[in-house]
Amino acid sequence: MAISTTLLSRRAQTHQSALVAHVNVWDPETAERLRQWTDHFLTRGADTVTAGRQAMAMLYRETQVQAQVLAFMDDFRVLAVMYAALVLLVFMMRRVRTTPAQGTKSPTEVASPPPPSKPSNVACAPSRAACRHARNGTWRRVQMRGGGGGPARGVLAVR
Repeated sequence: MAISTTLLSRRAQTHQSALVAHVNVWDPETAERLRQWTDHFLTRGADTVTAGRQAMAMLYRETQVQAQVLAFMDDFRVLAVMYAALVLLVFMMRRVRTTPAQGTKSPTEVASPPPPSKPSNVACAPSRAACRHARNGTWRRVQMRGGGGGPARGVLAVR
């Protein structure tokens, strides 16, 4: 908002300076406009000197109004470009995935067995059909093959 207001006031001053540079009493259009305003104030009861000053003030006021209109147009263009750039920026953003907070479990961790107590390349709980890979921490379903009775021993077959 502050940028918009600052831009508006500076552009209004710039446009007013440019417009006033082209307004002079020897220009036929300016002289006609001054005459119209002077006649307007004379019909309202002002004397000639006061009507002339009021006509100059009205000409200055019209110049300011035109400068403000041009400044608002500039401001609108800048804001339109900024908003269009923001819309394009949304498509360039990446989704950020956060890890669950401590104390909460993700849906995949709820169904998974607890992590093994001793480090190894592949750790399995004897009575479970899932093993945790020590390198990347992912859980995999495995089938234990080999030995009968007692704790499962033998070859791990990863599914």
